[in-house]
Amino acid sequence: MEIDILNKEKSEYKSNPKLRVGLSYVNGNSLNNYYNTTDRKPYDTLTSSQTGSTILIDSVNSKSYYMDYNFEQIRLDASLIFSTNQKSRWSVYTGFGISAGLSLNSNSNISYYESKGIETNDQRIGIPSLNNNNFQNSERETFRNKINFGIMAYVPIGIDFRIAKKNEFWKRAHLFYELRPGINFTSIPELRTIGSASLQSGFGVRFGF
Repeated sequence: MEIDILNKEKSEYKSNPKLRVGLSYVNGNSLNNYYNTTDRKPYDTLTSSQTGSTILIDSVNSKSYYMDYNFEQIRLDASLIFSTNQKSRWSVYTGFGISAGLSLNSNSNISYYESKGIETNDQRIGIPSLNNNNFQNSERETFRNKINFGIMAYVPIGIDFRIAKKNEFWKRAHLFYELRPGINFTSIPELRTIGSASLQSGFGVRFGF
């Protein structure tokens, strides 16, 4: 929703800039990490009947953990917009804005993978590596986290198309496409505040009042 701003004398509304307010939905993956360990031990040997060369066979045990933190947020969004000629059907705009809100859902996922098998590799006699995983196991756990808080400062850059020029209702409706480069901060109660650069994009319809 766009709102016209009164001039300093409060006698009339200015056409530029405009105050834009609304709600926005944000989801993301703020943190992720990966850990892997491989244990390799001698298991057996093979002897070539043609050359008499010995090929070593190892027993290989690999364990992997993957962890990520995900969230969904509803934010209150406000921005001050400066645009080119607003009476024309097409215009471009920029400005600055801020959005802030709380999470509806936040959780941590932990995945565990384990594989066991044998591996052979002897490049001296031209035998390629061979992996034979005869055991695999995987587990996954999800933990619900506390409500987090997020805030973002951004610069809107967009293009705007007015749907109508004469109809009193539809001339207030605009189609737009917008990019939002900015800096985002998410406060995770169980951990710390995470800061990151972000680039959002959006397409939609808005109404001016």
